[in-house]
Amino acid sequence: MAEGIEMFTDLYVDFRDWSWTDKFTESDPIGNVYLTSDPAYYERSLRVEIPEGTHYGTSLHYSFSEESWGEPESLWASYYVYFPESFDPEDQVGKLPGPAGTYENGGWGGRRSNGTNGWSARMGFRRDGSDRVGLDYYVYHADMDGYFGDLFHWDRSVSKGQWHRIDEYIRLNDPGRNNGVLAGWVNGEKAYDRRDIRFRETSELKIEDYWFTVYWGGMSTSPANNEILFDSLTVRRPVYNPQG
Repeated sequence: MAEGIEMFTDLYVDFRDWSWTDKFTESDPIGNVYLTSDPAYYERSLRVEIPEGTHYGTSLHYSFSEESWGEPESLWASYYVYFPESFDPEDQVGKLPGPAGTYENGGWGGRRSNGTNGWSARMGFRRDGSDRVGLDYYVYHADMDGYFGDLFHWDRSVSKGQWHRIDEYIRLNDPGRNNGVLAGWVNGEKAYDRRDIRFRETSELKIEDYWFTVYWGGMSTSPANNEILFDSLTVRRPVYNPQG
């Protein structure tokens, strides 16, 4: 990290008790969420169920402008995730937590990004053989071809029945340049690195929210009762300290 740059923690959630919902700007988690001690990464973890024939999961937003001191243009986020042995996306995809700047205009739900209306870069899951789950970034960006986000596949998948640490990094591009960055790590190993993304064409678009989202689809619903477990969510931004 560059000299004088430190990390400020905007959000940390350990899921040990139900006070975790108060950490988000929206404190009412949509869907089926429970605290569990078996299996748990540490004491208790969050279990998110996606019943057969449904899409959600859960959906919570952390708004930087409301909860912290302004919207950043880069951030790190990490969490631990556990996919049970029974988890099977079949040939479908789904969405996991990640950053966004939609401003309720564009960049999600088929609202195509154009560089001025919004963007998003949540993570996603997919099947990668019978015993592994593939990971992606699901991205609405200014150079997307269709109306729905593009899948940027990570180079590493994760095994079922084990806890894994996921790290995400995003840096928005300078308006007028294709120099936006998305990177990712699985258990500390680099799994994705792209540095030519155009999220925006105006500096008014920043990182508005961190979305804690679990959603099955696309258009398809969960083919069976599925669940995903989470723990130790941390969202941080780099800040300049002239004394550093």
